[in-house]
Amino acid sequence: MTPNEKKWDDWDWDEDSLAVIACDTKGHGVVLWTAGPHVAYAIEGESLYLDELGLDNAPMGISIWEGKYLWRQGDTEQQEIIEPSGKFRQPTDEEWKAIREGCSS
Repeated sequence: MTPNEKKWDDWDWDEDSLAVIACDTKGHGVVLWTAGPHVAYAIEGESLYLDELGLDNAPMGISIWEGKYLWRQGDTEQQEIIEPSGKFRQPTDEEWKAIREGCSS
């Protein structure tokens, strides 16, 4: 899975993506919204669930993940490894307002 499909060509892959995350105390949760291509692309290839996206180390509650998914070749020619590289933080006041209003921005 690499971002070489035509519909992904117009995205800026150099910029960090953002995701609004909802997580319980056991790492179970989902992505509520995304901004930028990295998380959106991973969701399309995997799912919304944090454990399948490699984001199950999110703090409990609502948080924002900022980062990128990094692609690298695995041990075999057919194996590609995609790993999140980023950090979680608390939403800003503006982001909390958007979350409460059900908006993505």
